[in-house]
Amino acid sequence: MANNLTVTKTFGWEMAHMLANYKGQCRNLHGHSYKLQVTVMRIHEATTFDMVVDFRDLKKLVNDHIISKYDHAFMYWANTQDEAEKALATAAQKNGLKVYAISCRPTAENMVIQIAADLHTPLEKQGLKLRHLKLWETPSSYAEVDFYE
Repeated sequence: MANNLTVTKTFGWEMAHMLANYKGQCRNLHGHSYKLQVTVMRIHEATTFDMVVDFRDLKKLVNDHIISKYDHAFMYWANTQDEAEKALATAAQKNGLKVYAISCRPTAENMVIQIAADLHTPLEKQGLKLRHLKLWETPSSYAEVDFYE
């Protein structure tokens, strides 16, 4: 198997967020239909099979570590100083609604970096390496990151 052979799987979910202290409209609570492309490669050349990873296994891994946390959640900045964002997160939690805190403002750029961090160890345990992530926030707008050796 070629050392640079990759496979890609696409995922989608719905999620709300806001960009606290932002001057534009995205400072308001709103939602997106996110789409994520995950591209992986095998860390070591495969010797017993001829695939990088079973797509079903990749789907389970990404669902377990990303989609299950993000889908239909309110993502908020855990260290926000914005009173509205704090109040929304607190009210949602108190009422049993799904929330997910991240350590930075939930922009597409920050989210793609967070997703990479959250996938690194689980992928490595499966003998896989993350090569590329592309996160669409809208059908025409995305953030992406490449990982090279």
